Amino acid sequence: KASQAEMLPIPATTVWSSSAALSGVRLPASALARTGPVKSGPSGSSRRAGIAVKALAMDIGGTKYSVAVFDGVKMVDRASEATDREGGPEWMIARILHQVARWRGAHVFDLCGIGFGGPVDFARQRVALSTHVGGWSDYPLVDEIRDALGLPVVMDNDANAGALGEHRNGAGIGFDPLFYMTLSTGIGGGIISQGCIY
Repeated sequence: KASQAEMLPIPATTVWSSSAALSGVRLPASALARTGPVKSGPSGSSRRAGIAVKALAMDIGGTKYSVAVFDGVKMVDRASEATDREGGPEWMIARILHQVARWRGAHVFDLCGIGFGGPVDFARQRVALSTHVGGWSDYPLVDEIRDALGLPVVMDNDANAGALGEHRNGAGIGFDPLFYMTLSTGIGGGIISQGCIY
């Protein structure tokens, strides 16, 4: 996926980082201050403890959606709501933007990551389709969120995003290969092999 990230519409005034949750995503240079020492995982691999980034995270599923704020690797705010399956993308985006507007006074975001509960065309950064909710086929969710918030945005399938997050910052630190499974409206899985999403 790192090579595919070069196709993302993220400003060229950014630099590469080994960000905890968004592998291969370009972050603003101002967001790269280290916040902790290098850690070693069970297999002896070392990694940075975190990056001083205020990230907006979105998890969009067929049963519910969640929006969260991360300061480095620590979640500092979170909101969830049941998905209106008849509302489609317009309802979902309106609800997400409403929640983000409520946080704007307390948080200044550097970037946004989206985990979508269904197939994602990563190279094009579009939702391929949703097997649970209508209206998402070939949907430009990244474009919509980026235009609304003015942030660098990257999206992947929620299981891939979850696998990468656990590998970089959770129960999977130091384990490679790693298999991650989601059990919610549907069942999904993500695999990490040689440090990358397979």
